[in-house]
Amino acid sequence: MQDITTVIYTNMIESCIEFYSLAGKVKGSVAYENEPVKAKTFGREFFEEFGATVAKYAERHPDVQSSQVRLILPDSVVAQDTISVPTMKKALTDNALKVKIEGLYKNHEELKINSFVASHNKQFTQFALSMVRKDWLNALISACSESKMAPRVVTTASAAAVGGVSSLRPKYKYSNYLLLDIKEDYARFVFCVKERAAGNFVLPFGYKSLSATHMPQEDMLFNHSVGEIAVLNAKEKARQKALTLMGVDDIPLGSEDYKEEDEQQENDIGEVTVESVTSANAAQAQTQKVYSKKTPRKLPKFMLRDFPETEDGYIYENFRVFIKWALTLLQRNKEITAQGKPEFVLVNIPERFEDVFEKTKEEFLGKGGIEFLDFQPKIEKNPLITDHLELFGSVSLSRNNSVNVFGKMVDYDDSRIRFGRAFGALRR
Repeated sequence: MQDITTVIYTNMIESCIEFYSLAGKVKGSVAYENEPVKAKTFGREFFEEFGATVAKYAERHPDVQSSQVRLILPDSVVAQDTISVPTMKKALTDNALKVKIEGLYKNHEELKINSFVASHNKQFTQFALSMVRKDWLNALISACSESKMAPRVVTTASAAAVGGVSSLRPKYKYSNYLLLDIKEDYARFVFCVKERAAGNFVLPFGYKSLSATHMPQEDMLFNHSVGEIAVLNAKEKARQKALTLMGVDDIPLGSEDYKEEDEQQENDIGEVTVESVTSANAAQAQTQKVYSKKTPRKLPKFMLRDFPETEDGYIYENFRVFIKWALTLLQRNKEITAQGKPEFVLVNIPERFEDVFEKTKEEFLGKGGIEFLDFQPKIEKNPLITDHLELFGSVSLSRNNSVNVFGKMVDYDDSRIRFGRAFGALRR
């Protein structure tokens, strides 16, 4: 009988639990199932639903109880950070790291923290950290153990995706790159530094947005300006509080910008007549100032691109949104790129979109930009492998990615003793 490897992924992006099994060798038979979950965040409701879903899967597939199980955590529940400490002898450096962690994270005793030397010189050593709450980790492992599916490896989605690249494309194994794994409804960016997942980011839209007939505005795909709005609201609240606490004569010098903002707001104000519904005061109409609805800002003509004339042109113009986010992440994450400068952007996307890569080479490489490389899913000719890169890759994680592994190879009995009570405590 062939050995079976079973992968369980808590996919919080699509609100489902994914099950993935491989029989025999890594590229042997592949089976995929998923079950929806109602709970949107980790908590008692989710862990109970997760345990019930795993139990049902174990009942349908009794052979998986003797298999090797991999558990994949969503990236959203794992925090990553970098910490620099003075370079000293190993024992002193480790102690300095421990002291700094205790000072930065007040709840450090509640966290499972992995550390890794990302870079070092004669003065400073930089550590990369990955952290997850112990109670969440224990609850998931215990739920699997109750169904006799104790995981031998617990990792993250981004780390598993890097493992998939290293397994399927060995030529990129020791490269530094930015992985862009585009699904149907979302896309995952992963910074890879020598087989290690150093950072990640998720876009809430995928290749479904690559229309061949129209170009949707990015603001229609998702509201990514919410952070900017939050900052503007915070500034406005601070300004109103300052004006409330001081008299007019107490406003300090240099506050003329308040006046300019008020004048600008007055220009955007229209007047409407508010009438009472009762006839008694119908004649007493009063005016109320309201803000008019502004139209979206338009780019100047010299910044506008030519309108596409072909279907491929439409697809490429829509694909440029992914290019923009890739370039933005490369430019704005100096702490990550300092660990290893990405040499290229590796894009995993269905074969029918492969024509976009020729245009990216024409547009970016001639200007000294970074190259976008095709993962070439047609090599495997199996979408169950290339469409689920993180599930396939969890089977072949490298030791270099150990900072993103929160559970090592352990026997079932040891796992049951270690984690057996956590899930029961949550239920009480």
